[in-house]
Amino acid sequence: MWKLIIVEDEPLVRRTIIGRINWQEHGFLLVGEAGNGQEALELIHSCNPDLVITDIVMPLMDGIELLRETRTGGWDCRFLMLTCMNEFEFARQALEYGASAYLLKLSMDVKSLEAALHKIKRELESRAEVRELQAKQSLYRYRDLYRSLWDRFYLREGRLPGLEDEIEALPSYSLQHVFLCAFLHDNVEFCMEQARRIGFLDSDEMNSPSLWSSFTQDGITTVFCWSDGAFTWKAPSAGEFGILYAAVYAKPFSASELGTVWFEALLKLDRCWHDGRLGLVSVDGRFEPSKAYEAVLGKEVSSLTRQPFSALSWSHERELLLIFEQSKAEACKTILDLLWNEMRVLTIPVTFVKETTVRLDRLFARIVNHPGLPFGELTGVASSQRLKELIWQRIEGYLQHKAGSEEELTDHEEINKIIRFIRQNYDENITLKSMARYVAMEEHYVSRLFKSKVGENLINYVQHYRVEKAKVFLAESDLSVSDVGCNVGFSNDNYFIKIFKRVTGITPSVYRKRMESQDEPQHTS
Repeated sequence: MWKLIIVEDEPLVRRTIIGRINWQEHGFLLVGEAGNGQEALELIHSCNPDLVITDIVMPLMDGIELLRETRTGGWDCRFLMLTCMNEFEFARQALEYGASAYLLKLSMDVKSLEAALHKIKRELESRAEVRELQAKQSLYRYRDLYRSLWDRFYLREGRLPGLEDEIEALPSYSLQHVFLCAFLHDNVEFCMEQARRIGFLDSDEMNSPSLWSSFTQDGITTVFCWSDGAFTWKAPSAGEFGILYAAVYAKPFSASELGTVWFEALLKLDRCWHDGRLGLVSVDGRFEPSKAYEAVLGKEVSSLTRQPFSALSWSHERELLLIFEQSKAEACKTILDLLWNEMRVLTIPVTFVKETTVRLDRLFARIVNHPGLPFGELTGVASSQRLKELIWQRIEGYLQHKAGSEEELTDHEEINKIIRFIRQNYDENITLKSMARYVAMEEHYVSRLFKSKVGENLINYVQHYRVEKAKVFLAESDLSVSDVGCNVGFSNDNYFIKIFKRVTGITPSVYRKRMESQDEPQHTS
């Protein structure tokens, strides 16, 4: 419903206008009446109507003055002017200040009033469409800013400060005050609703225009509210929020501080995520870089590089992949516990932990020839402990899939025993002599028996198996070619490259490049 105000100094005439038609049938709701222009101007400020129907000749402030003051104040409501005088100058002034229609009281009937309302309703609908489009375009621009900042935070780009150019380019540059709240929650509507309850009055109750927007990445949703005036701030009630999630908020601040404040909030949210803390936490102080902030960025805050965060890598990742390949479930759990404890001590950013977990999950699935599971369950998780529980459940499932899908390749028990040993220990030094000793059989007999049952000699089988495992690491991990060769059991780089090329026809580096090109999106003209 469009909000309507009627302004007329004669009460009888005003009641006649109000009762002349059914306003709601035409999409209008009467929200106020006034007897002169000054009263009407106060109503416009408090009610923000969409349409003002006003007499022109009134005491204190006439209709033309009301229209002019309204436009000067920046209000964009429509005006329908009424008068008993058929003078061109009144019509000219009314149209000059943007009145939508002009009706004579003496000749105004239901039909002419409905025609004027129909015209004004089309204008309002057109204005609403334009505003909706502008709002969408504005939000897209803000999201571009948020994406740019996020990439800078996590060192995919150059510098953190110097946001003046980006902020000035926004369509609502006049909105110089910002409030934000970052949630360990990926439901945008829920986070938006909660943010509106934290710290200040709702936008409808604020004295200045505001714009709400949000950015969600890796299970973290940050809600922003931009305003052209100071917020009416109120401290959140203790214990009111945070039973099932964690959130970090910042009191309203200058738009020029956006990068520093948001990053500070995300650092605190990282700590909440690792510690499993629930509740609402404030970014304290005047947003000076905290010790954690300085530890990550170094003394020179103005020049971000990739070094600090990149150095915080998963030191146990290689060992975890290797023992997973060997189907050693208990060892996997032990390494997983060590890995998670290290990440907690170093406070590895949530986004890095989740990206690496998703990559490992994909690699685990590939190793055991599993189609893989959806990643959303991992990226949306709200605590470090829960993520560890989920990835461990997946590891157990993948290992069960591997055990259930492996078929006995031969009808000979000792040869199958050797094959199982090779699959679980292919990174070790495996020789014909060691395998003969393992099954307590004569070396030459094992050699002949293995070839007759498998179709190739034992050493060739080991080399082929190692090459197949190397293919997975080359395609799915960022390990160097040298590390891949070492992980799958080759004693030196040259020997690894030689055997890999003999089996596949290409070198490991060429194989990796081919796999990367297959993963790139294909563009059609």
